[in-house]
Amino acid sequence: MTAYAATPATSAEDDGKSLVLDEVNINAPAPSPSALPPVFAGGQVARGGQLGVLGNQDTMDVPFSVSSYTEQLIQDQQAETLGDVLLNDSSVRQATGFANQAQVFVIRGLPLNGDDISYNGLYGVLPRQIISTDALERVEVFKGPNAFINGVTPTGSGIGGGVNLQPKRAGDVPLRRFTTDISNDGRVGEHLVTNPSPRRSTASCSNRGTTCRSTPTASKAWRKARRPPRQREAVWSSMAMKPLLRRVRSKSKRV
Repeated sequence: MTAYAATPATSAEDDGKSLVLDEVNINAPAPSPSALPPVFAGGQVARGGQLGVLGNQDTMDVPFSVSSYTEQLIQDQQAETLGDVLLNDSSVRQATGFANQAQVFVIRGLPLNGDDISYNGLYGVLPRQIISTDALERVEVFKGPNAFINGVTPTGSGIGGGVNLQPKRAGDVPLRRFTTDISNDGRVGEHLVTNPSPRRSTASCSNRGTTCRSTPTASKAWRKARRPPRQREAVWSSMAMKPLLRRVRSKSKRV
């Protein structure tokens, strides 16, 4: 892109004193359509989010109310579930869903079922049970005409707004992070995030969910659930680990 500065108009008498500005070149790379919007200072809230057919948009460029919470907020607040993250939004209320392992989120007075929460813009991918934050990069909350932007949800809820979850993305720097936690009732947890090859795949596993979450390109992601000694087992995402899984189960029976 090339920009030219305007030359001030002068009369014939002032031609010898006219000022001509040099050419100014402005170059900037076009953002990728799939690139996540930048974050505000502190890194806990992003400037925009994914708005259905409009793609990723800045909150200042659209006439809608959008809140986007980042992975940094999840780490700082030690949020284990999607409900823990949405406690930061005053327009979202929570209630029990189909069972004690499900939640319903009320946005602007209208319910949003767990089946109608989108994952990277797609419905029908997430479970209806309580959703863990292990594999989430961002939690985007849209408040407004959700069907107009994202289409009609599978069960018809989410009229007052919607929630879209962004999966983890590999960064430019290799990452291996292992953390532990302990609860008041004595539950010990492990959390492993690995990204050995930049811009390729990211796997995030912990004992807080029922499965090991990872991006579609990740392989051999590992999760070990700490249960009572007679119920311990190792869960591997690779089918080649089945023989090892049988040996682990046989050892746990002898404990």
